[in-house]
Amino acid sequence: MDVLVLCARYFRSYRTVTSEGFEHNFALYYLSRFLLGYGLVDQMEKADDPVIMNVAGPGVGAGSIQWDDLGMEHGYDGWSAMFQGGKLNDLLGVSFAAEHRGYRTRYVLLFPGGTRTGFAGEFDAPTAAYVAEMKRIAQPVEVGIVPIIAIVDTPPREPLSAFAEGRRISLLHPSFDKDAAARLDALTRELLRSSSPRTSRPPLRRRSPYVMPD
Repeated sequence: MDVLVLCARYFRSYRTVTSEGFEHNFALYYLSRFLLGYGLVDQMEKADDPVIMNVAGPGVGAGSIQWDDLGMEHGYDGWSAMFQGGKLNDLLGVSFAAEHRGYRTRYVLLFPGGTRTGFAGEFDAPTAAYVAEMKRIAQPVEVGIVPIIAIVDTPPREPLSAFAEGRRISLLHPSFDKDAAARLDALTRELLRSSSPRTSRPPLRRRSPYVMPD
């Protein structure tokens, strides 16, 4: 079995834009996972039992998707950007596992619970104080990794599954709306196309080697 684990995240209290012209949270927390999942799926499909595990925050009720301003150019807030990223990853899982894709690779969305990791980020004073408290009360890594290892050892057989702190989440939850997933997928692909050097948007450092499937 091959397992691809996606879990990069870096909190920013202040809005930052990547060299490609994307807001940093959107680029790292969502767009990188989109590119890695689809970019490596051909290789994953060759494995005997391929699984993509997206460690995010499935089914979180807080926050919303700013469809007309995914990069939060207007009214940026670090927490809003983080919660939006979690919702975008929920929809990414739905889109990846859609029946018309035909992948053997299963997709797992997982939140292991608050864990005492590095809590990497750039924080304003109130957020820094809150993060310090989170570090104090969060579970140790050796506890947080248990549900991750359990899924790696025995992944679900369904094309898509979601878990939060060891509890399976129903895919009937509004976070996994199929129409919203299709909308995000189309919008993401258009954003990637518009980042081409042929447009006036800030160019990519190099053209992506990945060809996005329809």
